[in-house]
Amino acid sequence: MLRFFSSLRFRLLLLVLLAVVPALGLILYTAAEQREAAVVDAQENALRIARLAASDQERLVEGARQLLTALAQLPSVRNHDEAQCTLFLADLLKQYPLYENLGAIDPNGNIFCSAIPSGRNVNVTDRGYFQHALQKSGFAVGEYLIARITGKATMATAYSVLDERGQLRVGVFAGIDLDWLNQFMDTAELPAGSTLTVFDNNGTILVHYPDPQNWVGTPMPTYLSQPILARGEGVNEALGLDGVPRLYAFTPLSSVAADGTYVRIGIPKAVAFADADRTLTRNLVALGLVAMLAFAAAWVGGDWMILRRMKTLLSATKQLGAGDQSARTGLPYDGSELSQLAHAFDQMAEALEQRDAKRQQAEDTLLRQSTRTEALARFTSRLNAQLDPKNVMSTVCEETVNVLKVPAASVSLFDKNRDALYYAMGVGLPPEYEEQTQSILRTISVEYTRQMSPLLVIPDARIYSDPSVDLSAGSDIRTIVSASMWREGQLVGSLNIFTFGQMHRFSEDEMTFLKVLADEAAQAIINARLYDALSPLVTS
Repeated sequence: MLRFFSSLRFRLLLLVLLAVVPALGLILYTAAEQREAAVVDAQENALRIARLAASDQERLVEGARQLLTALAQLPSVRNHDEAQCTLFLADLLKQYPLYENLGAIDPNGNIFCSAIPSGRNVNVTDRGYFQHALQKSGFAVGEYLIARITGKATMATAYSVLDERGQLRVGVFAGIDLDWLNQFMDTAELPAGSTLTVFDNNGTILVHYPDPQNWVGTPMPTYLSQPILARGEGVNEALGLDGVPRLYAFTPLSSVAADGTYVRIGIPKAVAFADADRTLTRNLVALGLVAMLAFAAAWVGGDWMILRRMKTLLSATKQLGAGDQSARTGLPYDGSELSQLAHAFDQMAEALEQRDAKRQQAEDTLLRQSTRTEALARFTSRLNAQLDPKNVMSTVCEETVNVLKVPAASVSLFDKNRDALYYAMGVGLPPEYEEQTQSILRTISVEYTRQMSPLLVIPDARIYSDPSVDLSAGSDIRTIVSASMWREGQLVGSLNIFTFGQMHRFSEDEMTFLKVLADEAAQAIINARLYDALSPLVTS
């Protein structure tokens, strides 16, 4: 036995062991770091989406404020004309499906006008938004509640008008349907098994995704709700309502709504750790194979060639353990056991290097998405602050130029009578642009109405222009990307970006974000038009 421990074979086995142990430690250490990073990434992603949901809800509240401000000035509302008011609101609700109901309230708290008929007398004197209406004229956001007419979960918003004696003259309300949160989750690109929960400060669940029918209206366990109520915003780990362990992020649903309503996003821990666990398993299996091959080579070999190669392999292992993932053995692959071990080691090192490269790529993608989200929030905020159509279109052009880093942008509107697009507003374009590019606008209009195309790329604008028009003169417009603006199947117009001098190829990410900006711009233009159309009624 003592002879075995002093033999070359044992020493070779010991050298192999010394080479394998550091690699095993590196794999385990890397796996632990990966799991920690996965927790942070999953919770940060969930918190970002929770904040995005809250921001999206605030945008809906701002839209409700603008709508109710206009409705409060309608003669049929102020004169308590039930028939005309009901007819108008019913038609308006069809155009705004995000609202659960629209209605008007008399000074006694009775709903005398409702877009959705109730068939009975409904009194709201006990509702928080009505109490606010009795005290102060203007817009108010009430608590989350179950609507008495529709029976749906809704967030109540109201606008009240007081007379000269400070008494309530009339109030109008709009209930924001909380089903928008379910639609939000469908597009949030969260992993499978993720959940979204909205609950009030009493712990009552108002919205739950998925399976709302099993949870809405039920109380949330104290061990789940208490940390959220105590902290307001943050992240934690807990068992879900269905018993699945998840990583959670939570935040108040809205800074303008009633206090004590929160949104919580949960991502299953198993999903968050899936990549790290697969990598750990793969690396452990690879390391096990490498170790087996190395021990076999050490058992069979024993001459100076084996020792020399083992030293080379050990040196490469130490480099990898020190963090140099470009380390390779450099040994020839001649088919021997030791050569196979060296090959397997190089494959493992390459896999680690590729994994880190993918992680860096994922971090870059997350940063880019975060930047896009912030830009979109700023874009939406500026649009919501505008009510004049020209100011809205000017803001759209300015923000598009800033966000996409292009020299020029324009908004073209669709004229139903002429069945064509026409230039409406632009930034960074020469004064003669409108006259020079009518042929291009005709081409874009035909493509949109023929194919319902969301995007149209014109790599070289010169081939679409009239022979008499020289786009190279002055600004030299070359590449044009046009994103159509649609609402409810109707073409509103297009948002266009331009490059000068030479053709430019936009990335798929840039073109997708341009379409998102176009969708937001379409809604803002429609809102501005609605406000513009209602302005004569307000002043009458």
